[in-house]
Amino acid sequence: MQGHNVLALAQTGSGKTLAYGAPILQQLYEQSPKEHCVRALVIVPTRELAMQVRENVRSYAEYLPLRCECVFGGVDMGRQIKMLAKQPPDVLVSTPGRLKDILTQPNAPQGLFEQCGTVVLDEADKLFESTFLADTKHILSFVPAQRQTLMFSATMPKQMESTAHELMGNYVRKLAQPRNSTVETIDQSLYYVDRENKFPLLLHVLSRGFDGTVLIFTATKYRSRMVAEKLRENGFAADVTTAGMSMNSRQKKFADLRSGKTRILVSTNLLARGVDAENVSLIVQYDIPDTPQEYVHRIGRTGRAGRSGEAVALSEYWEQKYIRNIEKLMAKPIPVVTDHPYPMTCFEIPRDRHGKPVDPNVQESRNAARAFRAEQAAKRAEKERQDAARLPEEEPRREAAAVRAQESPQPAAQPPEEEKEAPKRRRRRRRRPRRRQPGETACDG
Repeated sequence: MQGHNVLALAQTGSGKTLAYGAPILQQLYEQSPKEHCVRALVIVPTRELAMQVRENVRSYAEYLPLRCECVFGGVDMGRQIKMLAKQPPDVLVSTPGRLKDILTQPNAPQGLFEQCGTVVLDEADKLFESTFLADTKHILSFVPAQRQTLMFSATMPKQMESTAHELMGNYVRKLAQPRNSTVETIDQSLYYVDRENKFPLLLHVLSRGFDGTVLIFTATKYRSRMVAEKLRENGFAADVTTAGMSMNSRQKKFADLRSGKTRILVSTNLLARGVDAENVSLIVQYDIPDTPQEYVHRIGRTGRAGRSGEAVALSEYWEQKYIRNIEKLMAKPIPVVTDHPYPMTCFEIPRDRHGKPVDPNVQESRNAARAFRAEQAAKRAEKERQDAARLPEEEPRREAAAVRAQESPQPAAQPPEEEKEAPKRRRRRRRRPRRRQPGETACDG
């Protein structure tokens, strides 16, 4: 409220959106309204988080004359540009890529951020990655240099402070808890298992029963679809959402998750950031993430707002390096469960034919893509073979039809009739009135 730049670190589910949403709305309400400009900008990394922040800010501003809208990719950009040009909202929530695309369009509204006094970078550690940082810096070039910048995150990588100094200059750091810590109400457990026994162990974990819904995180889109399909084959009503799906489909699956209609949802890191669903009681890390920050964000989908939750991690032997990085980040070990029916027996790191270590998840996705392309090529080849096989059978029919056409008597060609001239239309002459004689009247006629 005093206008300082702030770097705030707080655990997942602790209320960061309200922490910056309420003060921004208070400041905008006390200021004189400015037309045709955005007065506060919130940048988030994912579409789902953009929609969630918009709904939260709208609920905070229910009794205030302030508008909040969001723009993100996957929908018509023309409508978004018209909305921003016709009636810009007081608070705009956006993903970096779509907002950059809008600002670089020739018909983009001019001076949209001239009066923007506050910028929020939510999930700042994700925005500082190479895929988002360039777009974020491009967007900030349209915002006045004299502004208040707020950065919120649950984890803080080493390079985050240097980037924060670059974008904000001087700032106030606020730590709601020890850096990179997790919520104490989340019961974490770690299972070491071989790759071929991961899914049977998942069924064993789910067979214990669970309240609410379950989020299962995998490394690739292929594994997400595979796990969901196997769960459905074993009687579990599981759904899947990945980045390759349409925006309408992702919105529906996200709404089903929050309403409790979906009991098991399998996803990649798409839902690891900021998604707030009150009924998520169990998080299963089917594949261990390669960055420790993603582990913290994944398990943060449960145990939100003081509630309890459970987080289970299934680790192969080669994923132990990721486990060590996670425990180093959290400064505490993850309890290991040894009493389960599928103990680890393989203690080798997967390697390619040249002896180099490989990620089997990536290799599996590539093999699946190759198999799919080979299957499509085989179908095309089979269709061409069938067409070629039908060709000799149809050739005699075509020859016989040609012979019959030659032998059948052709009607004699009739000489062309001479074109008859069109009859001339007789022009009807108009009868002229008889000239009256001098002294003659109409009655005389």
